[in-house]
Amino acid sequence: MIADIFILIFNLFIYLFTGVITWLTNILPDSPFTSLDLSFPVTLVGYINWAFPFAQILLILGVWAASVGVYLFIRLIMHVLHLE
Repeated sequence: MIADIFILIFNLFIYLFTGVITWLTNILPDSPFTSLDLSFPVTLVGYINWAFPFAQILLILGVWAASVGVYLFIRLIMHVLHLE
């Protein structure tokens, strides 16, 4: 009985929240970027990828971030165990 009342109140808050969000998004104008064509020529993308090899850059950044994370984790374990 009491749980049903809490569920009804919770559902009312959800309904009101979604109504306010819907109202706020309906106030906003339509996007001016829907008609904008952002496609690049395929040859230009190939040249950019040759100059800046994004796949290798992301791989190196991932390995660097993982190694920094492992280093910080080991420092944390050493600090907890008072091995510093």
